[in-house]
Amino acid sequence: MTRLLCLAALLAGCATSAQEVESQPKVPYWTRASGIFAPQRPEACSKIIPGNTLGIRSKVVFEYTVLEDGTVRDVRLVNLEANRDLFNGLKEWAENCRYIPAKTPDGRAVPVRFVTEYRTGTFYDGPAQAVGR
Repeated sequence: MTRLLCLAALLAGCATSAQEVESQPKVPYWTRASGIFAPQRPEACSKIIPGNTLGIRSKVVFEYTVLEDGTVRDVRLVNLEANRDLFNGLKEWAENCRYIPAKTPDGRAVPVRFVTEYRTGTFYDGPAQAVGR
């Protein structure tokens, strides 16, 4: 009986979460072709990413929503093979800044979903064939 009640509570919680997600409005992705000016990170925001990036060689592709007031929400990792510690630092770095929001050509602030890539370490192709002497 207890297991049945737990299952019922779990299913009810999942149903509520699904309804909440569906009720959130869709925010369009920013693209160069959208005719909207991209959101900008102001100079006043920290340039230092929390955590230690020394010795890490990683590419992190992540996306986030910049609302009309510049608030950053819903930061998500896109490339799942990325370094998680670095992503967590980037997430905190993005969320702790109020961005200059995306704007239409007439200057109206609009919410957008923005995708960005961060690389750390040395990224270059190695030689196709190593030749010894």
